[in-house]
Amino acid sequence: MPPVQQESITSIDQLAAALEADETHQDPDNAQPDAEAQNGDPEAQPELENDQQQPVEQEGDQPATESLDDTVVNWETASGEKFEVPVAEMKLGYMRDQDYRHKTQTFAQEREQTVQHIQQQFQVAQTYAQDLGVLHAVNSQIAALEQALPTLDRNSDPLGYVDVVTQLQQLRESRTGIATRVQQLEQQRTAEQQQQLQQAQQRMVDELQTSIPNFSADLVKKLDTTAQSYGFSTQELKAVSDPRFVRILHDAMQFKALQAKAPGAVQKVKTAPVKPAKQAATAPTTGLEIQVKKFAKNKSLGNFAALLEKTM
Repeated sequence: MPPVQQESITSIDQLAAALEADETHQDPDNAQPDAEAQNGDPEAQPELENDQQQPVEQEGDQPATESLDDTVVNWETASGEKFEVPVAEMKLGYMRDQDYRHKTQTFAQEREQTVQHIQQQFQVAQTYAQDLGVLHAVNSQIAALEQALPTLDRNSDPLGYVDVVTQLQQLRESRTGIATRVQQLEQQRTAEQQQQLQQAQQRMVDELQTSIPNFSADLVKKLDTTAQSYGFSTQELKAVSDPRFVRILHDAMQFKALQAKAPGAVQKVKTAPVKPAKQAATAPTTGLEIQVKKFAKNKSLGNFAALLEKTM
C-alpha cells in the first residue's frame, strides 16, 4: 500500500478546519448528514443507490486515514523565518505551557501570601514599639504630676490644682488603654511563637522517628534525665526543636550507659575463678626410643643390630 501523503497547513483557517474535521472523524455520532440529503433532493437518491450497489470493501482494503497529530503546520514570521511543526508537538508545547503557567500562578500566590504575612508582622511590631514608647512617656508624665500634686495648694491656686488633677486623670485613662493594647499584642505574639514552636517540634519528632530506632515517650523521658544531668533545665528542654540536639543527647546517653556497665564487667572478670591449665598428655614411648635407651646402657652387637633394624 503506498504511503499516505501528509497535508501541510499554512494558515490559521486551515488549522481550525483540520481540527474540526479531526473531531468529526473521532466522534461519528456528532457528524451531520449531508444538507442535500436532509432537503430530500431527488438527485442525491440515485447516488445513494449506486453506493449501495457497489461491493463492500474489506477491512484490509480500506484506505488509511491520516491522524491530525501527524499533520505538519507551516508558517512564516514577519522576519521571513519559516517553521514546520507537527500538530502533536504543538499540543505537547501547549500542555507544557499550561503546566508552567499553573506553577507560576501558584508560586505568585504563595509569594503574595508570604509578603502579606511579613507586612502584617512588621505592622504589628511597629505598632507594638510605638505603644511601648507612648506608654513609657505617659508613665513619666504621670510620675511627674503625682510628685507635683502634693506641692500645690488647692485653696490658693484652685484652678492650677484642678488642672493638674484633670491631666493626671486623663493620662491614667490613656495609660490603661495603651497598656491593654500592649498586653493584647504580647499575648498574640506569644501565641504565634507557641504555634511555631509546636510545628517545629512536630517536624522534629517526625524526623527522629526515622533516625532513632524505637523512638517513644519512654525514650524521651530518659533523654530528659540525661540532659538534666548535664545541667539543662526543664524550661530549656521544653523549647528544644532541633533534632540534631536530640541525636547528640541520644549518643551521650548510650555512651554513659556503656560507661556504667564497664566497671561491672571488669569486676566480673576479676572475680571469675581461675581454671587450671590443661596438662598435655605424654606421648607413648615408641620402639625406636626403647632400643636407643637399651643401646645407650649396653653397647653390645645385639643391641646395635636391633637398633639398626628399628631405623630401617
